[in-house]
Amino acid sequence: MICLTEAPIGPEYYILHLTLSNVRLKIYPIVLSIAVSAITACTKSNNPSPKPPTPPVTPAKMDTDVYVAGITQAKNGKVIAAYWKNGVATKLGDSTTYSSVCYGMAIDGNDVYVSGWLLDGNFKSTAVYWKNGVLHTLSPSPSDNSVAYDIAVNGNDVYVSGSMYGTPGFLYWKNGMPVMATGPTNAAVYGGLLINGNDVYQSGTSVLPDLTTNVAAYWKNGAMVQISNINSRGQAITVSGSDVYVAGSTETDLAVPATARACYWKNGVITQLSSTWSDAEGIVVENGDIYISGSTQPSKLTLATYWRNGIAHTVLNNTVQSFGNSIAVIGNDVYMAGSQQQPNGLGDRPLYWKNGVPVLLPFYSSGGCGPIAVVVHPAGN
Repeated sequence: MICLTEAPIGPEYYILHLTLSNVRLKIYPIVLSIAVSAITACTKSNNPSPKPPTPPVTPAKMDTDVYVAGITQAKNGKVIAAYWKNGVATKLGDSTTYSSVCYGMAIDGNDVYVSGWLLDGNFKSTAVYWKNGVLHTLSPSPSDNSVAYDIAVNGNDVYVSGSMYGTPGFLYWKNGMPVMATGPTNAAVYGGLLINGNDVYQSGTSVLPDLTTNVAAYWKNGAMVQISNINSRGQAITVSGSDVYVAGSTETDLAVPATARACYWKNGVITQLSSTWSDAEGIVVENGDIYISGSTQPSKLTLATYWRNGIAHTVLNNTVQSFGNSIAVIGNDVYMAGSQQQPNGLGDRPLYWKNGVPVLLPFYSSGGCGPIAVVVHPAGN
């Protein structure tokens, strides 16, 4: 007799074992006759007991926080720096004594950094930044016509790009201390600021020796890299791998004023984005795709626009004037901050667009948005 045993090898299926190791043959001699009896013994399977099935891993639910920095107006008429987190406004300036302007923003964990400047009654500026609403002054003296542009945080170090009147070659502050260019000093670094590893990148404009041509450039650790030889400017910068991207505009005609046309440079090689008036203000590279934010003028109205790999996408509402500023990309979603003209024509209002659809932000009287940051984190954090 042969015994077949079922041996489980997994939680979902079985196989039949028919092997000699599971069959024993015994032969017994009997007097005056020869008989053969095959007696089989069915042994237990040597396979271990089946393990319980592993439950599927459920991906953690993720939350998305949208931070937008910009300006609104206080009831006394003064412009005031502010930022919005998921639509909730936090005012930064003290409108009782001065006006304030926001230009850059950085999110580091739970800390919110916003850079900009204060304006006194004589319209003289003082470079500052706010950390979680607490004011930090960068200028050596108040009202010295210094301004702060972009801001970046790397560990315990805070970098703020800007300019100080009467200080040629100034690039940025690191923890409040000025850092100067290592080469030519005739520069205006009013564009982006980026920390990539141990390297500090900035975008901006340099003046050629003829003192009449302003050309786009970027700085890496204080050393300038010129990327154009015609009137142009570098507004934003990003790094992907070993590639350096700068977004900005060129002016190639003889009109007065000259017509700006949006473009970007990859390692110094230009790609023109438009043949009519346009501007580029922000840039990100995500999964090999190049996204650039700005504005175009396809007709009489200026419209907020972003380009993906050179293809323009204007905002869905093309009946009111709008301006695009910075850009962020998370998965398949494209976020762009900016401003949009109010229906009554009395100034602009702050907002951002998600995939071209406007998300209006609370404000008083008028305002607008500059930098945007989108933070993704596990739900409940």
